[in-house]
Amino acid sequence: STQMAMADGASAEWLDRVQTDLQELEYEIRWQDRPVAPAVPPSWHAPNRAHGFRTYFTKEGPRVIPRTEPSSWQWGLRLAGFGPGNALLVVRPVVATAGANRIQYDRGSLVEWYVNEPRGLKQGFTLGAPPEVEPGEKPLVLSFVLEGNLSPDVSADGQAIDFVMPEGTRALRYAGLCVIDATGRELPARMEGWSGRGARG
Repeated sequence: STQMAMADGASAEWLDRVQTDLQELEYEIRWQDRPVAPAVPPSWHAPNRAHGFRTYFTKEGPRVIPRTEPSSWQWGLRLAGFGPGNALLVVRPVVATAGANRIQYDRGSLVEWYVNEPRGLKQGFTLGAPPEVEPGEKPLVLSFVLEGNLSPDVSADGQAIDFVMPEGTRALRYAGLCVIDATGRELPARMEGWSGRGARG
C-alpha cells in the first residue's frame, strides 16, 4: 500500500489545491497523433472520466466515443450553418485552437467553443454582433448535422435531446440550453426538427 505524507510546513489547503489541480489536469485537451477512435484523424483529445467518454475535435467538429469499447458507438453534432430564418450561412472546416480544458473553432462572426469538465462537455456559441434580421423574419437558427450511429429523441419542450443506441439505451443527453444576449438577458430558445440526419436549434 502507498501512503502520502505531508512535508513539514505543508498545509491541508496546499494538499487540497494539489489534488484539485491533478483532477483538473484529467480534463485538459491535448493533441493526439493516433486517436483510439475508429476512423478519426489526428486531432485534439479531451477525456471525460466522470461521464465515461472521450471527445476528439477534428476540423469538421467534435466526435464523442465511450472511454471503453470505443467501437460500440460514435456521436458528432457538426455545425452546418447559421443565420436568420432560412438564410443560413454555410460554415467551412476550420482548425481548432485549444488551451487547458477549452477549445474553440473561430468561424469569423461566430465562435463555437467547448469546455471539458466533470459536469460534462459544455458547448457554446458566441456571436460577435447581432444577426441582421428583417422585420417579420424568423429568429437566428443554428443548423447541425448528426454524425455517428446514435439516434435522436427530442423532448416535447425542445430543451433536451437523448441520443440512443439501436436497442434504445441512452448513450448521451444533450441539454441545458441557454441563450443570453449582450446585456445578460436570457432569450427564448429551443431545439427542434430532425429531417434525415439534420437538426435545427
